[in-house]
Amino acid sequence: MQFKINESTGKKRVNVFLTKTQLAVFNKVLEVGRTRLPQYVKFDVMTHLFSFKVLLFGFFLNIPTLLMCQDLEVTVKNIKNGKGTLIIGLFNSEKTFTKEVWKGEKLKAQPGVLKVIFKDVPPGDYAVSVFHDENENGRVDMNFIGIPREGFGFSNDAMGAFGPPPFAKAKVAVPANKTVAITLKYIL
Repeated sequence: MQFKINESTGKKRVNVFLTKTQLAVFNKVLEVGRTRLPQYVKFDVMTHLFSFKVLLFGFFLNIPTLLMCQDLEVTVKNIKNGKGTLIIGLFNSEKTFTKEVWKGEKLKAQPGVLKVIFKDVPPGDYAVSVFHDENENGRVDMNFIGIPREGFGFSNDAMGAFGPPPFAKAKVAVPANKTVAITLKYIL
C-alpha cells in the first residue's frame, strides 16, 4: 500500500494491489456499477473509508459462522478388503448431490472399519457418499444392467431404488450431528 498526498488539493490517495478474489469481493462491497475497478486501484481514502468499514463489518459478521464450524466424523463400516481406495464425498446441497463434491477424501482401504474427519464444516444440511474403488479407476464399476460391482454407501445408510438415494434421505444436519456412520453394501 502506498500513500500519496496531492500537493495542490491536499487530498490523500492510496495505491492498492489486490488479488482477483479480493478485487471481486471489493467490487461487490463497493457496488460500483458504473465501472469495475482495475487490478491497480487509486481512490480517495476519505471517500471510501465507509466502504472499508462495511467490508470489515461483513468480515466480522462471518466470525460467528466460523466459530460455529465443527468437525464431522464419518465412520465407514463393512469394508470387505484392503484392495484399492475408499472415496468419500461430502455434499452441501441437493443440487450438487453425487455430482459435485464440496469436500472429499481418498483413503487407502483396509478391511473392517475406517474413520475420516472433515474439518471446519459450517452449520447446514449435508449428505455423505462412499464407494470402495477396488481397482482404483476413480469411478463405481457396474455390470451390464447397472448394478454396482464395488461397495458403496450413503449417510443414514440410505438406498435409492435404481441409483443413489434422494438428498432428503441421506441428509444429516450439522451441528446436530457430529458423527455419521455408513455401512458399505456389496451387491456383487
